[in-house]
Amino acid sequence: MTQNNTITLDVDGMTCTACAARIERVLHKNAKVEEASVNFPLKQAEIKSDESLNIEDLIEEIYKAGYSAKVHEEKETQEGRYREFFIPFLSLISTIVVSYLLGRGYESQANLLGIFIIMFFGQRFHISSFRNMKKLNFNMDSLISIGSLSSIIVSLLPLAGSESFIDTGGYIISFLLIGKTVEEVSIQKSISIADAIKKSVPKRIRVIRDNQEKFEDTEQVSIGDFVKVLPGEIVPIDGEVTEGETLVDESIVTGESTPIEKKNGNQVLSGSINLSNHIIIKINKIDSESTFNQIAEMVKKAQFSKPLIQNLIDKITAIFVPGIILLSLVTFLARFYLLDDNIIRALSVAISVLVIACPCALGLATPLVLYKSSTLANSNGIIFKGYDILERLNAINALVFDKTGTLTTGIFRIKDISHSAHHTREQILSFVASVEQYSNHPIARSILLEAEESGVEVYEAINVIETPGLGIEGLVSGKQVKVTKSLNLESVETTLTVLIDNEEVLIELEEELNTESYVVEDLSSRFKLSILSGDNDIKTGEFAKLLEIDDAIGNLSPEDKLKKITDLQKSFNIAYVGDGINDAPSLKQADVGIATSSSTQFARSAGDIILLRGDLNKINTIFAISENSFKRIKQNLFLALIYNISMIPTAVLGSIEPRYAALAMALSSISVVLNSTRKIKT
Repeated sequence: MTQNNTITLDVDGMTCTACAARIERVLHKNAKVEEASVNFPLKQAEIKSDESLNIEDLIEEIYKAGYSAKVHEEKETQEGRYREFFIPFLSLISTIVVSYLLGRGYESQANLLGIFIIMFFGQRFHISSFRNMKKLNFNMDSLISIGSLSSIIVSLLPLAGSESFIDTGGYIISFLLIGKTVEEVSIQKSISIADAIKKSVPKRIRVIRDNQEKFEDTEQVSIGDFVKVLPGEIVPIDGEVTEGETLVDESIVTGESTPIEKKNGNQVLSGSINLSNHIIIKINKIDSESTFNQIAEMVKKAQFSKPLIQNLIDKITAIFVPGIILLSLVTFLARFYLLDDNIIRALSVAISVLVIACPCALGLATPLVLYKSSTLANSNGIIFKGYDILERLNAINALVFDKTGTLTTGIFRIKDISHSAHHTREQILSFVASVEQYSNHPIARSILLEAEESGVEVYEAINVIETPGLGIEGLVSGKQVKVTKSLNLESVETTLTVLIDNEEVLIELEEELNTESYVVEDLSSRFKLSILSGDNDIKTGEFAKLLEIDDAIGNLSPEDKLKKITDLQKSFNIAYVGDGINDAPSLKQADVGIATSSSTQFARSAGDIILLRGDLNKINTIFAISENSFKRIKQNLFLALIYNISMIPTAVLGSIEPRYAALAMALSSISVVLNSTRKIKT
């Protein structure tokens, strides 16, 4: 899949995050690769490059590094994952047979079957290890391969006498295959964000042309086409209802669990489920820009991001494996030459050290929890653009809020329009609405709503110029109309100054506090709270008093807000919550930017977190997910580190056989996987 010079590859052969880190290093060595990120759980690599990159050359470089890759293709996930356990359990049963044959004295037959088990069932480990070791690179597969192959070599040496060692290698391969299969099945369950709904979104839809219904691919339809959606079907594309009334379930898109009524003129989102009656919708977004596809794209980008803690773990893992190989060699030499152990005993202890120290659990400690957290956030109507944001949230100690549209409803009602000698109230509202239709500001949307409810006509405007935070102007029916916010610092009300040619008219607006704003009071014990607004100081202060917030500043331009955020960052880690085009610079500057559900496209692009439904009542959920996910990561790191700290000395002292070392290593990884997939509290 290639788009905007971004290539996604499916990568086979990765067995831990150290493999992913190794492939990333290989990709970054290519001068034509601008950015590269390899995702171990997804088994994918995402590469941004210039147009001259030869993808086949890149795939060849990955192959030389010990892995295989191909251009990603969407495919159906096969059901019945229990079948994936067939090979691992066949390997284990065969190894038990090897042990039985050894016990009965059939050593030759046992050796043949053991060699087959180790070489055939363990080939994924040996191939990866061989390709990496050619370049003096070592990974988890190196430990497994050296350990299992050593059992073959020693069992066939004359020094081994009548005591075969072959079943040890079989148990190593079998237990690790079972552990890896449990990991992979659990990983797939953790990362399948809305997979079921993705498969269910129709690829062919019922289009109405010339009063006839016909099925067409979603990629072929255009804005303005009419589509019929039957009860029980998933809305395939964004549109406006033009015929029929129904209830829709938007939970997969916005996290809203209550069915929502949709009728003529209402918007319906792709991915939502039509629950009751058939409807006709007029398409207003092409398939690639539909709400569901945009969300899916943001989720995908997040999956390829890494928090700082994962980068640190990758670096530790990269030097851990060579260190363990060296420790295993020293253990063998010390036991054979200094402690006078026979070669079987010395090698057995050395293999135990190799196998038991595999850092699989360490590599899985972080990514699985992050996927779980992302899934939980999505189900609550929250999109994290990157997993590093979850880590940054834990350092936040100050929250800064925009006022209009964030702490307030964003809906303004016209309280009064001053007298005009040349225009009626309806004419003034018509002129203002005609220029405001080109703005996404909450005041503009409110004026248009008022115009619609009043039944006044809205005309086309030309030469429209909007100055964020200040106003908008344009030419309507030959008259120059300019709308700006009043600079009256002593008024609690919001006032617009309207110039129609040279005549000045004042429009007084009133606004209500968002009922969700009272959630902010609960945050005051944990964070420093501030309000920054373009509204006047008096009105901003009045809202701040209602919420018991001391730090509130009004009359701020977008540049002023940005400067205030920068100043606050000298003492605090800031999360900024906003929705408008004038909030975009502050959202970008803040340590974490949170764009509300009513946000403009500019704000959504600038924000790190997007709320799809519900605004301030989601703030606590955001911080709860972040806090609890990193508690889980710390638990996993503790489990992984305690395992290695306790088990490596045990292996060096010769207190555990290689087969049980393999079992212990597999159980360590499984324990981290199971802990990661537990429910995270919100």
